[in-house]
Amino acid sequence: AGKTYSVSVKVDNSTGRPTGAQMLVAVYNGSELINAYTSTAENVGGSDSKTLEIKNIAIPENAGDKTELKCFVWDNLTSLTPLCDATPYTMAK
Repeated sequence: AGKTYSVSVKVDNSTGRPTGAQMLVAVYNGSELINAYTSTAENVGGSDSKTLEIKNIAIPENAGDKTELKCFVWDNLTSLTPLCDATPYTMAK
């Protein structure tokens, strides 16, 4: 078996109006999507913050040097309005 990782991100809402927030973590080997994981959808009040977390993200043992996690935070998985830029993390051996 390979390794497992957890990703968490704090969403600070300073817009003055409530919004949804949901994180997706995609695992790539080069340009090939290996797997994707989603957090629970959260409602974040107009001046509140919430932490989104995904646990047990599996990276295969045979993952190559081009393996990368990419973290996306959207308002929800229907409209996919980004709340921030996607953040890539290269998996160093």
